[in-house]
Amino acid sequence: MNECTDILAKEYLKSVRPIYGSTEHGKPYHIGSCVLIEINSSKYLITAAHIIDHNEITTLYISGGNDLIQIEAEALITNSKNGSRDDDKLDFAILSLSTEIIEKLGAVIFLNESDILNTPPTSAGKMRESRGQPA
Repeated sequence: MNECTDILAKEYLKSVRPIYGSTEHGKPYHIGSCVLIEINSSKYLITAAHIIDHNEITTLYISGGNDLIQIEAEALITNSKNGSRDDDKLDFAILSLSTEIIEKLGAVIFLNESDILNTPPTSAGKMRESRGQPA
């Protein structure tokens, strides 16, 4: 299991980025994380909707190659029936990334469709390595 975890971490760690807010004194604080994906040559950031909700009280940033990058993008965000995140069973947001933000991200890897396809396990209790290959 540790070997499988190490292989997956090496392959996918550059696809996961922290998201930060900023205090009134400009000091960054960690809010959550996101995953970077590419679908049909378009690049996106996927995170939880409740993380994007923090934009109401702070500017949001993603860690880049050398600095924090302000997240400026339109987001598709799940909604609950009554507007409460407590009732939002999906709780995710998808943001389309601009070329400017992509260039500032540095050495990241965008997951593609084959990386995130859902395939059933080969047998009970078995873990998988990347791309659905049995461990």
